[in-house]
Formats: sequence, structure tokens, C-alpha cells
Amino acid sequence: MRVDTGDNVGIGGFIITGSAPKHVLVRAIGPSLARNGLTDVLADPVLELHGPGAFVTVTNDNWRDDQEAAIIADGIPPTDDLESAIDATLTPGAYTAIVRGKNDTSGVALVEVYDLDAAALSKLGNISTRAFVNTGIDIVIAGFILGDNGGDDRVIVRGLGPSLGDSGLSNVLGDPTLELRNSD
Repeated sequence: MRVDTGDNVGIGGFIITGSAPKHVLVRAIGPSLARNGLTDVLADPVLELHGPGAFVTVTNDNWRDDQEAAIIADGIPPTDDLESAIDATLTPGAYTAIVRGKNDTSGVALVEVYDLDAAALSKLGNISTRAFVNTGIDIVIAGFILGDNGGDDRVIVRGLGPSLGDSGLSNVLGDPTLELRNSD
């Protein structure tokens, strides 16, 4: 997604359902995207994790500055020191990950959430993204990986625009188009 400033930062939301805490890793990836041929990447993403009720917002600028050992132990640390990550065990509820550029910079970035405890009596039940959608190379691309249990699963994938205005958002996409593609 394109991360800009003000109301056009990158936002990823997720919901944890069930009755037990869920161990997750939330990442904000920018500089390493250039290794995959992307240009205009966010040079130094800053990640904020907001949660329900009395949850205290967690912020990370460079993943090695906080929780380095835990993030390495998770097995999927960011590959660039300027990228951000938060290792957390979260109670069921709705969470929001906000990606900003350090010093109000802009560029292309990812916001990701990984379920690190598939056996828990909780589920990563919903993942959503809000970002500024443009044309050409500035479209929004969202990906997901289903669990590795080998069976089929049923999902709903939606591309929302006009109905977001009902929630008080302005400048919503009037007629979104959604494409679903597999890993091929």
C-alpha cells in the first residue's frame, strides 16, 4: 500500500476471536521491498499497535531496538533493520496497526500480522486494510495465507468503498474493483 501522511497513513485492522490470548507478530515492511523490484518504498516505517479498552498502544520504529530476541525467535524477523515489528500476546478483540513514515516520509509499505500460535483457543478471524487507492502501480494489494492444514477453507474477500462514507470517512473509492488471485 501507499503510505502517505495525515489521514493517508497505512492502516491494517485485525480481529482475534475466541476465548484465549493469541500470540502474533505484526510487521511494517518498507526498505526490503526494493529487493523485490518495487520502487518508491517507505524508507523507515514506524508501526503503532492500538487495541480495545485499556490496551496500551505499542509503538516500534526499528525492530532491533525492542524485542529483538523474541522477534528472531518467532522465525520471521524483518530483513532490514529500519523495518518495524511488534511481538505481542493479545486478548480477543479488535486491533489496529498503523504504518507511518518516520519524519512524515511517504512510500510503498506492507503491514502484516502473523498467527504464531495456531493451537490456541483463539483465531485470527478478520484482516482488513484501509489505504489510499490510486491507479497504475499505486493500487492496493492485500494478501493472505490460509493455515497449512492442507484442507480447504471458506473465506469472504471484500473490496469496500462507498459504504465507508457511512462511517464518517471522506474521499472514499466510488466503485472498487476486486480481483482474487492465487499464488501462481
